[in-house]
Amino acid sequence: MIDSKPDLIETLAREGVDLRRGWGLCPFHADRHPSMKINRDTQTFHCFSCGAHGDVIDFIQRLHNLSFKDALKYLGLTPGKPPQVDPIRQRKRELLANFEQWRRETYRNLCDTYNIIWHGLRRCKNMEEIGELSEVMCEMGPMEDKINILSGKDEEIIYGIYCAGF
Repeated sequence: MIDSKPDLIETLAREGVDLRRGWGLCPFHADRHPSMKINRDTQTFHCFSCGAHGDVIDFIQRLHNLSFKDALKYLGLTPGKPPQVDPIRQRKRELLANFEQWRRETYRNLCDTYNIIWHGLRRCKNMEEIGELSEVMCEMGPMEDKINILSGKDEEIIYGIYCAGF
């Protein structure tokens, strides 16, 4: 049997912490606005109000006031035995990280290209110069649509674009 460290987000959900876009109400102080940020890639949390931070084991230790060994037992891990990486969970994390990296890089490249075209148009002094840029001007609309999609929240549409080789 593989002894692996539980997923932080799944553990937070089981412990009643409601997350929205990687942010949640910190259970370690009276929190009215989400101040606890969850990093999916590193499986860590950090509260910007009270300073609580760490991984899933630290979270359980602090939440239930447990020792390290008791937190391991609570999570169903064997104390003294290092957790082994679940290859399926690790592959999912890698794929998600690759997707997020593609999204950031594509968004940044589109914004950079859009800004270059925009500033080129602003430097034009007459219609002849604008006419010379007409081909790239036609690309601005679709480029703006792609920027809006990538900066949006609809993961299914973004993933569809990713799979289509955008």
